[in-house]
Amino acid sequence: MSDYKGLIKLQEKDYERIITTDDTNAWHEEDVFWLKQEIERAKSRDEDVCVLTHHSPLVTGTSKPEHIGTPCNTAFTTDLKYMMGGNLKLWAFGHTHHNCDVLCKGTRVVSNQHGYGGPDPTFDPMFCCEI
Repeated sequence: MSDYKGLIKLQEKDYERIITTDDTNAWHEEDVFWLKQEIERAKSRDEDVCVLTHHSPLVTGTSKPEHIGTPCNTAFTTDLKYMMGGNLKLWAFGHTHHNCDVLCKGTRVVSNQHGYGGPDPTFDPMFCCEI
């Protein structure tokens, strides 16, 4: 990924360095920990949850077919299927350049991306979700 080839840098004290996969993996773990806590907090208050993220929370059904099963897919998706269901009613995301509307363990997982250089034929400018 070009992110690790100098496009994204991290400022540390008096110097700047290129990010590593260890950096992004650590940030991801911190974010997932926080998100799980927030979902549980909402559950304790009997509140429904809608999550909006850049990356897809599912490995299958949310990426372009040519990326499924390839190492490239992990740059677009993370397997967070175990978090689906319960009070988590909707999860919307982008980044995969693939539009979808799937149900996972009772959670609706959606993406409606315009695309590069012109609209994706599956893009719906009137798309709307209700929870």
